Amino acid sequence: MVAYVASAFLDSYKQDALAALDTEITQVQEQQARLKGEVAKTKGYKDIKKQLDADELQLKTKIGTIQKLLDDRVTLSKLLVSLSENLPKEVWLTEFKIQDSDVIFKGASRGFIQVSDFLKNLGENIYFRDLSLKGTQEVADPTTGANLTIFELEAKRR
Repeated sequence: MVAYVASAFLDSYKQDALAALDTEITQVQEQQARLKGEVAKTKGYKDIKKQLDADELQLKTKIGTIQKLLDDRVTLSKLLVSLSENLPKEVWLTEFKIQDSDVIFKGASRGFIQVSDFLKNLGENIYFRDLSLKGTQEVADPTTGANLTIFELEAKRR
């Protein structure tokens, strides 16, 4: 009888232990399902974060470009004023082109001395460096018949 009671007690204890473990397993499975749902929600966030990072980089690039253009706007106006102050009276420009850091001057004058003066003035100018005379040519003005010196200069912006 003692063995029967002990066996029944042991079986009851095993069933209680198994029930407690089943409850714990159920709770863990519910928690696992809940966590899988949370992970599924964050997967969408990774794509959104990646897109936001790409958008941020693009906006920073655009802001940098706008800032550079604004800075250049002030510099270019000063450059043009300085150029007009350094242009001798008998020299005129037919083409003035700035592309990145390269500057091209094409024009004409009444003689080589004025071109030389213009080249000297540009060499002393704070906005230009590495000046080079690409060519000069003396031609007759078709309307007046006077000799004109056609020139082309290249320089770099500082």
